[in-house]
Amino acid sequence: MKHFRKPILSILCACLCATLTAQTSLTDSLQNRLKRATTDTAKVMVYNRFSRELQTGANRDLAQALHYAQEGLALAERARFDKGRAELHRTIGAACHYLNEFDEAIDHYGQALKISEKLNDANGMALNYYNMGIIYHAQSKIYKALEHYQDALTFWKKSGNTNYQLRAYYDIILLYQDVSELRLAGEYAEEALQLAIATGNRQQEAFLYDRLALINVSIGNVEAAEEYFQ
Repeated sequence: MKHFRKPILSILCACLCATLTAQTSLTDSLQNRLKRATTDTAKVMVYNRFSRELQTGANRDLAQALHYAQEGLALAERARFDKGRAELHRTIGAACHYLNEFDEAIDHYGQALKISEKLNDANGMALNYYNMGIIYHAQSKIYKALEHYQDALTFWKKSGNTNYQLRAYYDIILLYQDVSELRLAGEYAEEALQLAIATGNRQQEAFLYDRLALINVSIGNVEAAEEYFQ
């Protein structure tokens, strides 16, 4: 048995060293970025970007992402930097979502939403509504998800962000199809198709023609379906 202990201990030590080295590298990277930031508001955004990278990048570490986002939020609070506070609440919400802490995520998105409302930031409001919609969708709260996707669409229309409008349309259409409310799915798909054509989004245009054809087949309107297939 003793013969097996040394190799196992060696492997454990190597893994521990690799983990510590990676954490040190991340910390050094953050500190270097913070040194280049000359104001507290700039440092807040460094924390925010760093946390986002840790949530989705090659060095994914959700616990560290949450930790650094909370540090950034604390700095934003001290600096009274509302835009930064909204961004960090949204970033913390995303980390909680990835960790399946859905109630915490909703709470942080809600706090971000209130700040975005105060700043009259239509795009920020839309992002928060959309993110909450994603969580409600994951929880199979379909009509609550639809409500939030529709709110997101409303504010993206105000901000003029057409790409995100099409994203919201996409989710709304699919959810209405899921609950067999095909008339509403068709209405939203028609609206989205006109937007896709107007903005030259060929990929979404092709998707929406196919989607409208399928919707019309489902409701027995074969002639209309054939027009969309063409």
